[in-house]
Amino acid sequence: MKTHQLSICLLGMMLCCCGTAYAQDWRWSVSPLLGIYSPKLGDLNNKEFLAPLPGTGGIVIDEEASVDYNFTVQNSLPEIQFASEAGVEFQLGLDNGISLLFGIGSWEGVSTSVVGTEMPFQGELSRIIYERSGRISVTQYFIGARKNLFEKDNRKIYVRMTLNELMDVDYKEDMVFSFLSGPADGFKRVAVMQSQATGILMLQLGLGGEVFLRDWISLGFDAGYLKGVDRATLGNAALKDDFQPGDSLDLFLPARIGPDGRLWYLDSSGTTYQKMYIDFDGWQALLKISFHF
Repeated sequence: MKTHQLSICLLGMMLCCCGTAYAQDWRWSVSPLLGIYSPKLGDLNNKEFLAPLPGTGGIVIDEEASVDYNFTVQNSLPEIQFASEAGVEFQLGLDNGISLLFGIGSWEGVSTSVVGTEMPFQGELSRIIYERSGRISVTQYFIGARKNLFEKDNRKIYVRMTLNELMDVDYKEDMVFSFLSGPADGFKRVAVMQSQATGILMLQLGLGGEVFLRDWISLGFDAGYLKGVDRATLGNAALKDDFQPGDSLDLFLPARIGPDGRLWYLDSSGTTYQKMYIDFDGWQALLKISFHF
């Protein structure tokens, strides 16, 4: 059974189990969410972002001779520690202090770095600006329940548990080489690596609080930790670039398409590629405003 089918089945079972006993006491609410999420990202942060850019190019000495010029450019990307997340959550409140949850959210993290360096290009050693950026985005939905631990007047404190599925993960890395001298002065070469993942299951345990401003509106705060069922890989990898054979340049990019069609990273030696594993374990903190019906 596919992961999204499993999640839908679990939601249906939850509603069926509670529907008969509490149908007359159901109360719905909808909550826009805004906060931060800090996933570890595994090899993406710790390996691929630190990968060098080695290469070899030919430099023309005269009309009859040229030499190979080996070089390595270091342009590490800063670690993505956290970024903003937004979404919406629906709650079905029962009279025993339990609420069923269903929601969807999206998150995007970005890292960029720029260095100046030199590399051979079309037979000459040229000055360049090397701009590198990595962007990873996640769309997830979740189902679960929360249980009130404390209720007094217009305040509540609760514990929550959800099953989350990352149904759409996209990673894109852009490498832009802007030439400042040589035969390509004023021009650029661009390489773009893209890959995807889907169906990543996670569990979240969290704690939250809620204050009612009126009977129909409340402000709340949730904090929790997400733990993945397993590590993930990025598949459907694709590389696009506009380098030409006449550029006389061979680059070992920080990431490439592996023999299995997934994304591999260049290790610190600059000679070997390894399969990249990422994980989305991490803390999440969200503010929400809930409208009750």
